[in-house]
Amino acid sequence: MSNNITIASFLLFTGIIAFVAWRQSRKTKIDTLSGLFLAGRSLGFLVVGGGLLFANINTATMVGENELVYTNNMTVMAWG
Repeated sequence: MSNNITIASFLLFTGIIAFVAWRQSRKTKIDTLSGLFLAGRSLGFLVVGGGLLFANINTATMVGENELVYTNNMTVMAWG
């Protein structure tokens, strides 16, 4: 029973996000590369840089670097 509720809620939230994204993407036309990658240059440096940073960080990075620092030394942090 719990598994069915989990699947249903996942599908519901995924569907809502897909619908909202579809509606928002229909409003604006992206015709340049700056429009595609930088939202028409309306986003600031922190938003774009944070998006790139957080897209590159994952659990393996967080756990792996901490383990390597513990087993080796602090040079792993400089390398990362």
